Amino acid sequence: MGTQISGWSFFSNSLVDELGDTRVHLCDEECKDCVDYDVLVKAIEKELSAAVEELKKSLCKISDFSMEKFRERPDDTLIKHFCGCCWEQCPFCGAVCTNSQNDHPGNHHADFHCTSGMNGMYYRSTTEFFIDFCTTAVASDKCFYSSSESRASFCFKKYKKAGGKYEKWNISTDLSELAYWKWFVCEFQENLEKHHNKGFYGKGEIPDNWKNYKQSDAVESLEIW
Repeated sequence: MGTQISGWSFFSNSLVDELGDTRVHLCDEECKDCVDYDVLVKAIEKELSAAVEELKKSLCKISDFSMEKFRERPDDTLIKHFCGCCWEQCPFCGAVCTNSQNDHPGNHHADFHCTSGMNGMYYRSTTEFFIDFCTTAVASDKCFYSSSESRASFCFKKYKKAGGKYEKWNISTDLSELAYWKWFVCEFQENLEKHHNKGFYGKGEIPDNWKNYKQSDAVESLEIW
C-alpha cells in the first residue's frame, strides 16, 4: 500500500507543470486508501469531465483564446518546428522534403510528387510543359537535361548520375499520381502558363481524363495520406 501511494505521488509530482497539483483533486473519501485501478480511473474521469466542461464554457469562440493561456505561443511553436525542418525541393517537381530534421542524414525524400510542369519543367527548344509526375518519369526511358545550359542529357531511370541536387534525392518508382495535382493543373492552368510563360499543349497537353476530376475527388485523394 505504501509503495502504491509513493508511486502515485511521484507520478503526480511529475505532472505538476502540465496539469497542476493532481493530488488536490484526488484526495477525497472515494480515493482514500484506493488500491483498485478501476476506481481510480473512474475518479480521474469524473474530475477530467468537469474540467473539460469548464474549459468549453470559457472557450466558446476564437476571441476567447489569448496568448496568456498558452505555456508557449503557438506561433513560436510552429516557427521552431518548421525552422528545424528540411526545406530542400525535388529538382524535378519542387516537392519539399518531408524530413523533419534540417541537415538530416541520408537523401531527401517526399511522400508524394506532382507533375514536373508545375515547377516549370519543359521540353527543350519548345514552350511545351513536361507534365509527367516524377514517380512516373523515373520509371521511364525518357531523358532530361540537368540545367537549361547543359548539353548532356541523362536518363530519368539513372537521374542520380546527373550529380549535384539530383544525387541527393530518393524518388520512388511507384507510379503514384495524386488526383489532387491533376485537378490543380486543370483548375489553375492559365495561372501556371502565365507564371512560367509555357503552355499545356503539344507534348505537354493535359490528358482528357485529368479534366474529369472534381474538387471533391482532389480533396478525397489528400485524405488517404
